[in-house]
Amino acid sequence: MRGNETNGDKNDSQDTEKEYDSFYQSPKDDSFEEPSNTLHKPKKKGRPKGTPPRKAPNFITPPKKSLFRKRKATPETWKKNIRKKLRLSGKEYISVKGTVVEEKKVKPIDCSKCTFKCSLSIDDEHRQQIFKTFWSLDTNDRKKDFIIANTTQKKTRTYLDDNNEPVQKKKNVHRSYSLNVDGNHVKICKKFFLTTLGISETFASNALQNQQDGVFIGEDKRGKHMPHNKTTKTAMELVRRHIESFPVVDGHYTRKDSNRKYLGADLNIKRMYELYIVQCKDQIPEKDIVSQAVYRKIFNEEYNFSFHVPKKDQCAVCTIYHQRNNERTLTNDIKKAYDKHQERKIKAREEKKKDKESAKSSPELFVGTFDLQAVLQTPCSLVSQLYYMRKLNCYNLSIYNLANNKATCYLWSEVDAQRGSCEIGTCLYLQLLSMSCSTTHAIFYSDACSGQNRNQFIASCLLHVVNTHQTIKVIDHKFLESGHTQMECDSMHSAIEFAKKKTEIFVPQQWATVMRMARRKDPYMIVPLKYGDIYDFKDLSKKNMKFRKEDVNGKKIKWLKIRWLRYTKENPDCILFKYKMDDEFREMKVS
Repeated sequence: MRGNETNGDKNDSQDTEKEYDSFYQSPKDDSFEEPSNTLHKPKKKGRPKGTPPRKAPNFITPPKKSLFRKRKATPETWKKNIRKKLRLSGKEYISVKGTVVEEKKVKPIDCSKCTFKCSLSIDDEHRQQIFKTFWSLDTNDRKKDFIIANTTQKKTRTYLDDNNEPVQKKKNVHRSYSLNVDGNHVKICKKFFLTTLGISETFASNALQNQQDGVFIGEDKRGKHMPHNKTTKTAMELVRRHIESFPVVDGHYTRKDSNRKYLGADLNIKRMYELYIVQCKDQIPEKDIVSQAVYRKIFNEEYNFSFHVPKKDQCAVCTIYHQRNNERTLTNDIKKAYDKHQERKIKAREEKKKDKESAKSSPELFVGTFDLQAVLQTPCSLVSQLYYMRKLNCYNLSIYNLANNKATCYLWSEVDAQRGSCEIGTCLYLQLLSMSCSTTHAIFYSDACSGQNRNQFIASCLLHVVNTHQTIKVIDHKFLESGHTQMECDSMHSAIEFAKKKTEIFVPQQWATVMRMARRKDPYMIVPLKYGDIYDFKDLSKKNMKFRKEDVNGKKIKWLKIRWLRYTKENPDCILFKYKMDDEFREMKVS
């Protein structure tokens, strides 16, 4: 029996071979743009009256859009940014109040009689060129630098009156304006300067009043004030404290490679906000209670939390293939890998179907599927206080007999054991010991999780059984294709989840009652496990077996590619394996 050692890490390999890693990567931007697809609307003439357009014979169904949990911000499409861009470029736009502001233009002016004869010095063509150059500058600061570069300022002279006192002047600064025409600065009057650039006198004066060393140093102070309705730091800290008060658990799969944590399946953001309102109602002033939008924003942007939702596995290979195909960026390598992936999936399902039919007609053959259910938390209730309590995790390994539809649930809690290879091996060992004396051949199907199913410790367990059991002569362990591991035992998990919705659970023993209620006709058999029931197959593998990196022919063994493991009584120190369902068996020595 096992000592203190437990294995709590489950590394879901998802069976992604290294040779495919280079092109099984997701795109950098999740919100990829759908290819343009022009819908051909059916002609009114060819469609019977009253027929909807989507039922017309020549209607093309539009491609499905990818949905995401959060929409990504696109500032370039915001109305205020579009309005700002149009205003800076001098084009027509609609103001915040709904007023149409006309496009900036070079205004006509007759300066033939002014001191500088501006109209004769600069023609309309050069004025248009200077206007376009000015309004092509992207910011107001650069426009003001342009004004400063073409303007000179001098202090006006001071005159004394008859009493030798300085005369007050209307202007303390004298400004002269010029424009660059073919590399030469042509001196012009103020009115001609402003109409050529299409600006007001106030805009030019602001630039000249805030210049230093020929550069505009003023700062745009618009939008710098604190919003009157800004959420206070204290209120945001209370929201963070409330979110962190909920207990979280690691994911069922890829716990080693992912930092995402999961909240209970009976929670969502709306329910969490309702609990936040109840908690803060009597503790803080009403003005400090944030809105649901602010609560949701903090949850989405600051926490890598999700909600556990039992669902079928989604294949990464198929998802990427269809995504690249929709984007029209599909490569030959991805297509080739996808075809091989589909071929392995079909062969694995055909193999399981064939074994299932054989088991129904052969009493000496046992065929079963097994899988570990997602974490079962205790207590489980809708009482609001229980949402903040640290939950006790319970685990269930389900084994389903394909011949007679009998099912067994091996149930234990984290107090007694974790969910590693030793716990899985113990359940398989007890299942094999409970078989009838007529069983000589056992076949198991499972997913290809390397941390729990496809490893040396499970191999040591099954080899030990076939060598010590009185009647079993052959044990086969076959692995389904990753992403397509739907098995009959998954229906047990679905039935248990459905039965849980009608029952409140406060102690781990109540999970056994829920599992019996899940199937009333021919209910599941429940086998509770304690700490002393777990076998230490790691110690068995370390003392009695030696797994080599090469087979008997000297070829390297790749565990992540193995699809079939066979253990026989005839070869007590050997394990047979295949990389494909239709390949020949290869042999590895483990003595």
